[in-house]
Amino acid sequence: MRDLVLFDFGIHWFDIVSCFLREREPRRVFATRGRASGQMNKAPMLAQALIEYDDAQASITLDAATMRGARDSTVVVGTKGTLRSEGPDLNHQAVTLYTEEGVARPVLEGEWFKNGFKGTMAELLCAVEQEREPYNSGRDNLRGLALCFAAMKSAETGEAVVPGQARLSGA
Repeated sequence: MRDLVLFDFGIHWFDIVSCFLREREPRRVFATRGRASGQMNKAPMLAQALIEYDDAQASITLDAATMRGARDSTVVVGTKGTLRSEGPDLNHQAVTLYTEEGVARPVLEGEWFKNGFKGTMAELLCAVEQEREPYNSGRDNLRGLALCFAAMKSAETGEAVVPGQARLSGA
């Protein structure tokens, strides 16, 4: 897979950006990818993407070649606060929420991979029961894919790409 990091792993981050910024239309995406010194995999293990909106931006940096001292962090900055999730990997995170009212540090239970799927499926089942569109709808999945495909095309061409206009070569 040519874009292992951007497509196979990065798609989850493009999806979450689409969910967080669902009311906004992305203007363009600029991305790069590369091989890390000493990496064993043939596919590039380094990638980054900048997603531009009229009044927001999202930055995704992926380093799948870290051998020691790995770090996983997500930061969401909004008008009412900042949320940070940080840890050595996806299954071991500490979350901190900063708002005008103060700082909150919830105690997390479970694991990202296993419990993430449970949460996704639970939202789908609740939406069916409540006769509403799920928060993680197919429409959102298509928006995440459009961001991902734009990032892959940008990394291929070195140019910024408008989501929804990316035509991947060899695809």
